[in-house]
Amino acid sequence: VQHLTLNVPGSGNALIEVYDISGKQVLCKTRSFSKGTNSLKLFRGRSPEGVYFLRVIMGDEAVSEKLVAAANK
Repeated sequence: VQHLTLNVPGSGNALIEVYDISGKQVLCKTRSFSKGTNSLKLFRGRSPEGVYFLRVIMGDEAVSEKLVAAANK
């Protein structure tokens, strides 16, 4: 599980995409956010540890972040 905090400028739905290091999309879902600080839990499931890229698209704005997923212990 990866816990993230996002600060969004307004309320509404956002598209959440996660890509692995090769560019393969491993997650795509829509989630509703409130204006301000929001928390988001991403479940890695069967995806291996490594580097991933998160992209959050809300309206005409997009934010990308690099994520490092460590082994579950």
